[in-house]
Amino acid sequence: MPSRSSIFSSSSLPGLPSLKPSALLALGIVLLLLIASVAVTGGRAWKMNGSRIGKIVRCLEQNLENSAADDEKLVVFMGSSRFHSAIHPATFNELDSTGSMRFLNLAQPSFGPWQALVILRETTQSLDNIDMLVLEINPWTFNRSIINPVTRIPEDYPHEFDVWASFDERNAVESLDVRSRLMANYIPRRTLREYVNLATGKLEPVADTIPPPLYHSDQADEDRRREDSNFFPENISRYHLTEYTFSSRKAAILEELLAFCDDNGIRVVLVHPPVKATYYDYVLNDERRRTEFENHRRFIQGLQHKYPVFFWETPEDCQLDDQVFIDYGHFSFEGALAFSRHLARQLRDVFDNEAALNGTSLSDLRSFQ
Repeated sequence: MPSRSSIFSSSSLPGLPSLKPSALLALGIVLLLLIASVAVTGGRAWKMNGSRIGKIVRCLEQNLENSAADDEKLVVFMGSSRFHSAIHPATFNELDSTGSMRFLNLAQPSFGPWQALVILRETTQSLDNIDMLVLEINPWTFNRSIINPVTRIPEDYPHEFDVWASFDERNAVESLDVRSRLMANYIPRRTLREYVNLATGKLEPVADTIPPPLYHSDQADEDRRREDSNFFPENISRYHLTEYTFSSRKAAILEELLAFCDDNGIRVVLVHPPVKATYYDYVLNDERRRTEFENHRRFIQGLQHKYPVFFWETPEDCQLDDQVFIDYGHFSFEGALAFSRHLARQLRDVFDNEAALNGTSLSDLRSFQ
């Protein structure tokens, strides 16, 4: 009987397979073709799985295909988790007496103008059936530096920028260190299984609608969020509006999105949904921050000459109260119904009033008192 050591000796193990030079050459060619595919196509297929932007792109594509088949026009809502919680699509059906419109809420946590631009430009379906984009603009949309309220880590660039940003967008980042990291990730890293799925064209399934927030139907989740001090208005404003400085680069992103929509015949309505009044104390109680925040407001005011803008800083501005929120500015289910009814009434004026569509202001900017 062989000894224990002899059983596990190297001499008793089969030899490891070796690759022939021709096989290595073939493998190298395959890798080069994959890299070339990323360079030529922008790596769209590589980015889809595991990406929230990819999920929204494919959801929009499904709706565009369906709307074309049903001869419908889309009104698309885009923005952050606040808009995700605020917009109840069924409420907007009252705008449509002909049944020829579909209202689609594609807002997602931490999304803003840059993500909206990427979603539209990455969509392979024709955009002709998008009648209108209703875009959320938040108080922090144009702040140069934002700190994540949960991780407490500064956000150097928009969410999924490292996945979806173009070469030129990465190269325009100011910080050399951040720019280098973004360039190094221009070709997304993937596991062997993901390579196989990409080779076979397999993508994660997506629905044609985005479900509402869990706390709209789960009382325990709503209660938990109400008690999360990170999202109390006096706390989260210090992360969103930290040392508020108006960023012309972020303003340029919005302008690029608006130009893209103009070029593609998509009408745009800008909405500044309300938050609790105490959210603004952080910027109002400091002269420098207040001055910078006024730059944000003047920029939005300038957009009113071309686009309908609904600029509601607090719930009182749209005949609501703090009861619509579960925290500083996310809407409960009942709050979403109330806000959607109010916004639907305003949008009805936009649909009915050609002067408004040509840029006439429909709401006055509320001045700080």
